[in-house]
Amino acid sequence: MEKRAFALIKASSVVIGVPDDATRLSARNQLKGTASCAKRGAVNAEVGVQLEGGSVVVSIITNGSLALALSKGVAVVAIIEASSIIVGTFDE
Repeated sequence: MEKRAFALIKASSVVIGVPDDATRLSARNQLKGTASCAKRGAVNAEVGVQLEGGSVVVSIITNGSLALALSKGVAVVAIIEASSIIVGTFDE
């Protein structure tokens, strides 16, 4: 019996990186996408990453990090450690 699944990830657990084939990371959950929005706050910024399948992952980063040429449409990678992901299923 197949069930639909979902993942819960706290936005502050999502690290934003720039794609680089020469870099190797221990985090296996590396989701490629593009920066879709950025909302600057008093201290931190909320950044949306539009994934190829249409889903959006949101990250909380510092405003200083936002200044590092992170603008809408830039190719990025959302990096998430497995221990920061909660997986659930729907009862249908």
